[in-house]
Amino acid sequence: MKILKRFYSYFKPYMGIMILYLLIGIVIVSLAMILPQITKYLISSVIGDVPFSFFGVAPERKEQLFLWLAVSWMTVVLLRQSLSYLRSYLMTDAAIRAVCKLREDLFEHMLWQSQSFLHRENTGNLLTIVNGDVELIKTFFTGTVPAMIEALFGFVFASIMVARMSWLMVAVAYVFVIPLFLFSRRFGRVFFKWYHFVRESSANLAMVTQENINGIRIVKAYAQEEQEKKKFEEKNEAFRYHAINYMVIWAKYYVPFSIISNLPNIVLTLIAALLVINGSNGVLGISQTMTVAEFVAVGGYVGYLLVPFQQANNWLNQAQQAATSAEKVFRFFSTDSAIRNPKKPQHIAQGDIHLKMEHVSFSINRNTVLKDISIDLPQGKTLGIMGATGSGKSMITNMMARFYDPSHGEVTVNGVNIKNMDLTRLRSCFAPVLQDVFLFSDTIAKNIAFGKPDATYDDVRRCAEIAQADEFIRELPDEYDTIVGERGIGLSGGQKQRISIARALLFDAPILIFDDATSALDMETEQALYRDLNTHCGAHSRVIIAHRVSSVKDCDEIILLDHGQIVERGTHDELLAAKGRYYEIYREQYSTVPEAL
Repeated sequence: MKILKRFYSYFKPYMGIMILYLLIGIVIVSLAMILPQITKYLISSVIGDVPFSFFGVAPERKEQLFLWLAVSWMTVVLLRQSLSYLRSYLMTDAAIRAVCKLREDLFEHMLWQSQSFLHRENTGNLLTIVNGDVELIKTFFTGTVPAMIEALFGFVFASIMVARMSWLMVAVAYVFVIPLFLFSRRFGRVFFKWYHFVRESSANLAMVTQENINGIRIVKAYAQEEQEKKKFEEKNEAFRYHAINYMVIWAKYYVPFSIISNLPNIVLTLIAALLVINGSNGVLGISQTMTVAEFVAVGGYVGYLLVPFQQANNWLNQAQQAATSAEKVFRFFSTDSAIRNPKKPQHIAQGDIHLKMEHVSFSINRNTVLKDISIDLPQGKTLGIMGATGSGKSMITNMMARFYDPSHGEVTVNGVNIKNMDLTRLRSCFAPVLQDVFLFSDTIAKNIAFGKPDATYDDVRRCAEIAQADEFIRELPDEYDTIVGERGIGLSGGQKQRISIARALLFDAPILIFDDATSALDMETEQALYRDLNTHCGAHSRVIIAHRVSSVKDCDEIILLDHGQIVERGTHDELLAAKGRYYEIYREQYSTVPEAL
């Protein structure tokens, strides 16, 4: 329960509504206390001959009393239903607002997590936290807690009403409190453990499902349907094992608990019957009397006396579920991003951006990814990066935008260490185009304008023209209003890359990053693209990561990486003249040697 207290702040702004919710609930319970009394008077005064008086007012005939009681009954029922509707409306509105705020905070916290955290975290688990776990916490605060409080008031009110007719019955009901409480506590910890297993296995199942939905084309391309089916079955079997064990323990608890929780009802009913039968002789030597009318009324109150006992198992289950969910949410909130925004960021002036990397090294789990990397990129210059797969090309750009922090060395923008810069300001300096293009389920125009939502249609089309995308977009049925599916389904790899390039151009950041961004384009389209970039984006700095010499040959500087180290650097002509690895790559791709050499 200590964990659940951490989320009280989300419901605190609506405390007035919640208090009103509880007060209305108490009124509803109070009205419920009237109904057994009406039943009692119907039997004793309408059917029987007991005189009826209400604050000194008494009807002249039984027919009139019957009408009074019937109207009272209907009034109480209608009032209870009206108040129940009002209460439900108030709490639903407050609960949805509180839950939305919690989800927003969770989503924001996830957005600010480092790349390393998001790569290692179970995606299914994150989805379960944001959706299922939050919903369980909401249900606990808005359903279980109020129900417990109302049941407590019902128990108190019913105890008073029954005690007025027979204190013996109240005393017998109280005897069952201690064993039921101890029995509930005994199994609480067991429930918590197994419910935690169920939630974890459910998250793993969700992850496998999501991965196969996103990667269905790869699964089909490699004909691995059976393998993925087996993987799903394994996760499903783990979920089944934990769920069944949870239900077995629950059943083991529920059966004896149901017997114990229903025993008071049987005992109290039998005692009440004996009090009516024996009359003034009482029961077990105790002088107690009860009329038939009181017997019927007590039957209406017994339910309220027993609700806390009979519902304790459900409340315990719901509390354990909410506690497990709250623990997961709190654990997620407690994960600090490895990349933190400085408390007092240093500001850099608007204008030209001069980026430097000075002796930067980076390691993950003792594996060297980058070693002693130094780069100088003034505004308007172009840097080409080449190297084999896994040589650290993309990690350099990740360091520039501070998705990772270097193990040694520093990255600066206009002389300021990027660790001391505001992350939003820093990342606004870069417009990335990645090889693995992600397009949102929206129109092409909105995908291009993602980084600049207020862009005009003319701006969107201008950038699409530079990116060599305008022609194929205008051939689509709805042109720029064509909706593309998740991850750009429906477009070719080259088309998605060109849309991604247009998105980066429209963002208009000082530094454009092309991470193998033209790998799906043919040579002719690629050359046309770079010609237009040189014409329209000459003032921008560019970092071009590529495997093809044609993509980097016009760069101001080209660096060649091998196992995270720079093994060659220079201009295209300088590297060819050196006749090193770059020279060999050129010969492999062009099957010739430049005449100048």
